[in-house]
Amino acid sequence: MKNLIKLTLLCLIISFASCSEESNINAPDSYEKGIDKEVIETTTRGIQTSCNVYSTTNVKNCRNSIETFRVSTDLPNAMFSWSVSSAQMSIIGASSGQTVTIKYGSNFTGGNLRVDITSNAPNSNVQCDDILYLPYQNCTYDPCSIYPSAYIQETIPACYPASHPYGRYNLANYSGPSNNVTWSVNYGTVLLDSGAVQVHVAAASLHPFTLTATIKEGNCTKKVSKVIYPCDSGGGGFGK
Repeated sequence: MKNLIKLTLLCLIISFASCSEESNINAPDSYEKGIDKEVIETTTRGIQTSCNVYSTTNVKNCRNSIETFRVSTDLPNAMFSWSVSSAQMSIIGASSGQTVTIKYGSNFTGGNLRVDITSNAPNSNVQCDDILYLPYQNCTYDPCSIYPSAYIQETIPACYPASHPYGRYNLANYSGPSNNVTWSVNYGTVLLDSGAVQVHVAAASLHPFTLTATIKEGNCTKKVSKVIYPCDSGGGGFGK
């Protein structure tokens, strides 16, 4: 009888151990190792930028006047787009550069000038904009007061005997309409007149001559002149 009881107990112990082992074999990984938590960190890299519109000609928003604005920005590979909010303001020339020229109409009462800037630098979607309100001011526009520091700049000297590419000059530090500028010489020949952008000049001799750029704005005519000393084959010119 005692042997039977011992045999029964032994069978129960073996059976319990077998069930426990099977339970562990079929258990999921989370039961044995716990649940792993993956932490994903997202880093946003911000690029600080700014843009600021300011006038370069200091006109007082008079009717029938012209004013040039420039935007300062630290955006790399910047692309510009200018616009105005009033029908009595118009953009003269290009609206996609860092500077823009505005003409105020005869009935100008105020309006906004806006520039939108984006960057086409690789992996960059940064952009900024600036809006400048331009109020009407009751003033008299003096076109002779603008472009006070315009000057004639030489890119290729005029030589004698004259030959291609001839003397080449442009009106620097001038932001008005290019076709408002015409050229003349008192001793030589203007071969090509492209307004403020460029003029080609042929010297008539080794004697110095005066090159003049004439700016016409409304009722005002402003002249900017420069004395040119033509070069010769020896590298010198009259009076040098």
